[in-house]
Formats: sequence, C-alpha cells, structure tokens
Amino acid sequence: AKFVNAGITQFQELEYQHNELKKIYEELLNHDQSLTARIKDLASENIHLVRQIEHQEQKNKRLTSSTSAGGGLSLFAELNQANKSEETEKKIAELEQQLTEKEKQLIASETKLLELEARTKNEQRDYLENETQKNA
Repeated sequence: AKFVNAGITQFQELEYQHNELKKIYEELLNHDQSLTARIKDLASENIHLVRQIEHQEQKNKRLTSSTSAGGGLSLFAELNQANKSEETEKKIAELEQQLTEKEKQLIASETKLLELEARTKNEQRDYLENETQKNA
C-alpha cells in the first residue's frame, strides 16, 4: 500500500510539473507570436522609412539640379531653392535617424525572439529528460 501511495504521489507531482511546463510553454508561445508580429511591424515601418528617404533624396537631387541649371534665377529664387534643399537634407537626416531607431528595435525584438526560442527548447529538453527518467 505504501508503494502504491508513493507511486500515486510521485505521479501527481509529475503531472503537476507537466501542467506547469505546458502553461509556461503556452505563455512563451504567445510571447513569441507577439514578438513575431512586432518584428513584422518594425520591418514594415523600416520599408516605409527607406522609401521616404529615397523620395527625399530624389527631391533633393531635383532641387539641386534645377538650382544649378537655372543660371538666370534671381537671388531670391536661388535662396528659396537652397532653403528647400536644406530642409530636404534635414528631413533625410531625420528619416535616417528614425530608420536607425527602428532597426535597433527590430534587432532587439529578434534577439528576444531567439532567447525565447532557446528557452523554450531548453524547457522542452528538460521536460523530455524528466519524462525519460520517470519512465525508466
């Protein structure tokens, strides 16, 4: 009777541990999915920022080429175009800064995702080792 009770108690403990590991795994899976979604969002923002930068650079080139081609422009028109060019360069710098920040966020999210995947694999391995020892 003692042997049976000890076996039942051990089984209940292992079942409890198994259920706790399942909960942790599900939490990690949910967190993994949210990080994956965040990575996709950041990648999309990254693409958008790159396009904005390219657009601003093209705009800047057009302004620069029209300034150099327009030899007969008035001083006011030249200053106005130079100011637009300067504003465009500032906008490009701002967009590049935003892009850098988004890339950092993307890297951080990918790192968290890799850490979670490693943690999940370790917990799965530990669980399987526990099951193997239990069945041995």
